[in-house]
Amino acid sequence: MSQFTKTAIINSFYKLLEQKSFEKITVKDIVEDCGINRKTFYYYFADIYDLTEQVARLEITQFLDSLSDETPLDERIISLFELIEKNKKAIRHLHNSSDKEEFEKYIFQALYDVIISRVKKICFEQNIKLDDALLMCDFYFEAFSGFILKWISDGMKPNYSETVKRICIMLRGTPEIMMENLKNNG
Repeated sequence: MSQFTKTAIINSFYKLLEQKSFEKITVKDIVEDCGINRKTFYYYFADIYDLTEQVARLEITQFLDSLSDETPLDERIISLFELIEKNKKAIRHLHNSSDKEEFEKYIFQALYDVIISRVKKICFEQNIKLDDALLMCDFYFEAFSGFILKWISDGMKPNYSETVKRICIMLRGTPEIMMENLKNNG
């Protein structure tokens, strides 16, 4: 089987997710939309939940790969919010589904990966202990995870995007300052 077919299934899923809620999307809808049979769908995915998980992992991986190692933490977080906003309808449908907790797990994983990949690099360069790096990651994760969920729950109104940008401006340089404080007082 080809990667083209798997991509067609994923694209059909995206298309349908833009049109209707997650609960209303069936394997039948997907195979009809992309012109394949059910057996082909099941060759690639165990069920619709497996498809959702693979799509989420793919999106997270592609997003993280698009970031440079040098991309500052605030720009990384803003980019994640922009990615969520770009997929607004699909995100809302997933967030409002009965499988909301599973969806939130993917959002949280993306946020944590965005944070940890940058903080670990800075800590390595500054010779900061891994425990301290993880503590900083937890600080940023807790600050932004609740904010993301509230933003999504409130309908992803544009003012939140601007608010996130303002928070990131306020926090710009904070990881470096925290590390310097650890080096000086650690």
